[in-house]
Formats: sequence, C-alpha cells, structure tokens
Amino acid sequence: MKKASWMSRSAGNNKGFSFIEMSLALTIMALVFAASFRLINTYKMQADVNRQAHNISMLATSIKNNAKLVMDASLAVCTSITTAYADDGWGWRHANCMNTSPFPVFDINGKVLTYNIDTANFSSAVNSIISNVAQYCRHTGQTATTVTFDCSALGISAVQYKTSSNPTVNTVQNTVNIFTTPHNNSTNADFLNFLDFPSAVYIQYNTYISNSGQTVAHNDMINATSDAGDDAYKLDMTDLYLDRVKKTRDNVINLDAALRGYAIGVMTSEFENVPPNGLSSQDTFFVPWIWQVLASSQANSLTLCNNATSCSSIITGTQWANAAQTNSFAQTWIWLTTNLLSSNTSYVADAFGNPLRIVVIANGCTGDVSTCTAAGPSGSNPPPGPQGSYLSTMVSASYGPRPPYSSLIVGPLCLSNAIYPDFCRWTVVYPN
Repeated sequence: MKKASWMSRSAGNNKGFSFIEMSLALTIMALVFAASFRLINTYKMQADVNRQAHNISMLATSIKNNAKLVMDASLAVCTSITTAYADDGWGWRHANCMNTSPFPVFDINGKVLTYNIDTANFSSAVNSIISNVAQYCRHTGQTATTVTFDCSALGISAVQYKTSSNPTVNTVQNTVNIFTTPHNNSTNADFLNFLDFPSAVYIQYNTYISNSGQTVAHNDMINATSDAGDDAYKLDMTDLYLDRVKKTRDNVINLDAALRGYAIGVMTSEFENVPPNGLSSQDTFFVPWIWQVLASSQANSLTLCNNATSCSSIITGTQWANAAQTNSFAQTWIWLTTNLLSSNTSYVADAFGNPLRIVVIANGCTGDVSTCTAAGPSGSNPPPGPQGSYLSTMVSASYGPRPPYSSLIVGPLCLSNAIYPDFCRWTVVYPN
C-alpha cells in the first residue's frame, strides 16, 4: 500500500509546464530577441555610418595624394623644351600638359568625379589615380583628356577646395575649379597659383540612418573641423603645399650651388692661368665668368684664356655666348642644363609645375623684372668677352653690371614689384 501511494504522488507531480509558465517564458524570449534585434540593427547602422565616413576620408586622402603624383610627374612631362618654346611656354603651358590639372572636379548632378589630365603623357599617374580612387568610387572610363569616377554609392553631394575666396557658403554646388584647363590663355591663369594654394579639401555628403529612416546632411564647410554633426569632411592640405615648397627650394638651392660652383671654379682656374697664358688678376676679377656656362658645348665651357690681351681661345669660338644664343629663356636653359646639370631639365620648373626663368646676369634687375631678359635688364647685351684691360672695355661697351655679379631665378607669378617667397624669386650671388 505504501508503494502504491508513493507512485501515485510521483505520477501526480509529472504534469509538465502550465500555460502561464509557457506564456511567461515566451514573453521573456520575445523581449530578449527584440532587444538583440535592436542591438544588431544599431550595430549594423553604426557600421554602415563608420564605413561611409572612412571611405570618404580615404577618398579625400586619395585626392591629395594624387595631386602630388600629378605635380611630381609634371617635372618630367612638362619640362622637355627646345629653342622653339616661347618664354614661359613650358610647365603647364607645355603641349603635353595644357589639358592637365592636379585637382579633380565633382558634378553634383551625375555624382561624377572628373580628373582633367592628358592620359597619354601622364599614363603612369593615371594608373595610380585609378588604383587610388576606384576603391571608393567606381571607375567609369577615360578619354584623351579625362578620367571619370561614379561616386553615387558613397553618398557624396559635393567636393570643394579651400582658398582665400572659397567656400563662402555651404551651398551644395559643382566644384569651383581652381585650375581650369586648357592652359592656353596667355595669362597667369595658365599657372598653378601657389600664392593661393588650396589649404584643404571638403567633401559634403549625406548619411542615411537606417534604424530611424532619417538622412543627415554633412554640408557645413565654413565651420567644419571634423565630420561630426553636420560638418562636411575636411582634409587639411597644408602639408602638400609645404612639400611643394621644400622640393622647389631644394631644387633652387642645388641650382644655386651648381652656378656658384661653376663661377668659382672658372675664376680660380683663370687666377692660376697667369700671363702670358691668361689674364691679369684684375681683369680676371671683372670678367663675369658665369656667362661661359652658356657655351654651345660643355667642353667649350671649360676653355681657358690663351693670352693676356685677347683670349682668342674664348671670344673667337663658341665659348662665350652671343646675343643669338641667349635670345630666349628656353635657349638659355638648354645651354645651362646641358653644360651644368647633365641635361636634367626638371630645374626649369618649380615643384608646382610652373615654368621658371633665369636671368644669367641680373645686376640691375630689381623691382618689376617682367622685362628682364636672359642677359639682364631690357636691352642688355652679353658682357664683353674676356680680354685685357677688361674694365675699360666694359666702359667702352657701355656695359653696366659690375662685380659682384648675380643671377635671378624667378617664376612668372613673381615678376612684379612685390614681396614674394624666396623659392619663386631667388638671387644667386657670385663671389667677387
């Protein structure tokens, strides 16, 4: 009897969950699933927002890096010159480069980012541009003068560059083109204005908040410090400007050293080349020996005086340039780079891609130097060839410059009577 009673009670306890217990368990599970679903949606939404912000920041970085690539390439592509080139006719005005700009523009209607670039002459840079940008905007094709990308998937609404005059409002509009092509206007607009170089690039964009169905517009460029709130994405480009300045200054310093080294070397050789084989010390002092670097061959540029009166070894040959040999800056650069720089013509332009002029004997070229020629101030003739009684010869020839002689390296944006950065208006002073 006891056994049966025990079994009866056990059977009575094995009745399962009640309806209330089942309902409570399902309610708890539903709440957990709902909370998890919201967390997953929030996480996915935040991941999408972060991914978009990252891709936009990387696109801005690509724009800056590509600008450097194009300007670096221009030092080779845009500096091959011949005697046929007009003054300042190389750099961005060069036939290979007049359709090229380092800075792309964005069309707000088609959501298309366009690089204006000579795709044949800048082929290596073009390949790098495509590789850099196509990770964020789909490459849609190229022509002889353009490379295009579709940025619609990135949510971009506009791209602008910060200069002294732009942007002034936060309006979404097509990119204000800071360096339009082609560069054949015969004005300073043909040159990249480093005096107002873009200090930042802004990308305006829209972020879709999926869990609320809202769209946040990031359009504020005027007050932008980050991409938080309604700020447009801002990438500082001051470092790009400083990189170009340093590269230009380094090249000018190297050119300065080469010119002074040549002048010192020739003067020293002539001091040691004593009469009757060479000039007197006084005559050697007054001769502007830098002019001999313009000889029609490097060997001739090293020819020494062969007597104390006429130096016929120099003045009757092609060792002392005549007016025809220096009637243009292109011709002067050709002789100089051939004889002194191993034909490296990258020195004929600055690192912004703009052409440079060189006034070989710049004594008297001050203030507004726009009329100075390769020989000096407007109307200047080449200096008299080395010879005895050189000071008297200079007076008779009405040749004005006197030691210490100097050369001027100057860009077309720095010709007027104003204060400019040294890298665009550099004076080389030779020892006296």
